[in-house]
Amino acid sequence: MNKLIYSGTMLLALLHPLQTLANETLFSPTAKNMTGEWGGVRTDLRRHGYDFTLEYSAMTATNISGGYDRDKTLRYSDQYILGVNMDLEKILGIHDGEFKASVNNRNGRDLTQDRLQDPRAPVIGSGVQSNYGRGQTWHATQFWFKKTGWDKKLDLKVGLMPPGEDFDNNGCFFQNLSLCGSLAGHGSGVWYNTPIG
Repeated sequence: MNKLIYSGTMLLALLHPLQTLANETLFSPTAKNMTGEWGGVRTDLRRHGYDFTLEYSAMTATNISGGYDRDKTLRYSDQYILGVNMDLEKILGIHDGEFKASVNNRNGRDLTQDRLQDPRAPVIGSGVQSNYGRGQTWHATQFWFKKTGWDKKLDLKVGLMPPGEDFDNNGCFFQNLSLCGSLAGHGSGVWYNTPIG
């Protein structure tokens, strides 16, 4: 619970100074970005080829009935993703070149491991909370270079990337891991979905 309070407080502390620079109201449903345009700084950065992202997601799950441990409980998990997408044509003059980097931090506890599955026979790739897993630490999520050629008919991509980014992209229709993201990355032990490193 203390980690939840700390995470929420840190998020608000990071966003508060941005409100003073924002042209739009913070968290406005009509704004293009959650924190506005930062007094034109964000627009200027984008015009020069830099696009920064900050993502946050939180999930709660409970076992109303059933599971290996039938004791009812509620579990919370969350993740932060910090990233940058660089248009290398604008920055370095590399025609149709792009570089992307992002890191991911996950926190919380998983209902599947705590209550639903038998610890003697764990099931891989079927977590109730899709943003849980890979340890409670910072991970590399993306770190790649892409060059497009032949009139945008060919993309060459080199680096660290999840398989669902370009192949086996199934979207995320529910918080359950079986229904969210690349299926090849859930249970193989070789290919990993986000986060990778």
